[in-house]
Amino acid sequence: MRRACPPNSLRVLAEREPPTSGEGLFALERYLRKRGDKNIRSVSDLVAKSTFYTHAPISGVTPVPKGRLEGFMTRTERFTKKSDGSSFVRNTPINTLDVSQWHANRTVLQMLVNKVMADHKLDALVYPTKTIPAPRLAEPVEPTNLKTVQDKVTVVIDGEEYERTVDRVVDLRYPLAPRLSPNSGYPAVAVPAGFVKQVYDRAVVRGPDGSKRPGDLLPPKAVELPVTIDFLGRAFSEPVLLRIAAAYEKSTKHRRAPKDFGPLPGER
Repeated sequence: MRRACPPNSLRVLAEREPPTSGEGLFALERYLRKRGDKNIRSVSDLVAKSTFYTHAPISGVTPVPKGRLEGFMTRTERFTKKSDGSSFVRNTPINTLDVSQWHANRTVLQMLVNKVMADHKLDALVYPTKTIPAPRLAEPVEPTNLKTVQDKVTVVIDGEEYERTVDRVVDLRYPLAPRLSPNSGYPAVAVPAGFVKQVYDRAVVRGPDGSKRPGDLLPPKAVELPVTIDFLGRAFSEPVLLRIAAAYEKSTKHRRAPKDFGPLPGER
């Protein structure tokens, strides 16, 4: 049985996404300006002048394009008025850039990794690239948040008290790939580690609008899918990691050539 991680475990620190303001908007605005297109020079231009092909939401998959772009520009918060229970939606334009939490998170991760490797005299950390096989195309992926608790936040707007519910993540697992390497800034190399013998897909629950979300686990299927492991090292340790990865591949021979392609040079 799977046990939840402590709230301050390395996995939770590596997997969580710190709160930021304006990061996506800043990057996309800069890209659009540098393109030199006189017609579309900003995200607001992109929203106003584009033709969007929409689709019903799929849980865990990239949101509907137009809504995602609008979310870069505006923060939407839903409140309940304490005095009478009525609903209130506040849309606040995003006009600041604050990524300080990313830098703080990265510093903490680097300090932890450095200490663990120094204490145990390690050249690399080894872990599964991911613990969930690849999802089916156009289907919902496993939930990222494994355990959340709901906090009540009270704010005063125009002299009136309003309340909103905020989900605080206690345990999480990024379903597609671990984020220790990208979030710490430390190098990692992934190598073949064999194949699973069976997979557990989830039932797909469809909403009235055609949306999809993951349901209960289905019985196992006999499907072989490749899995990999990561070797992660300190900053600028790429030469060491490549030697470790090459030695592992040479000794295990886990890689299997695809049916429609021949083996690589040196493989049998």
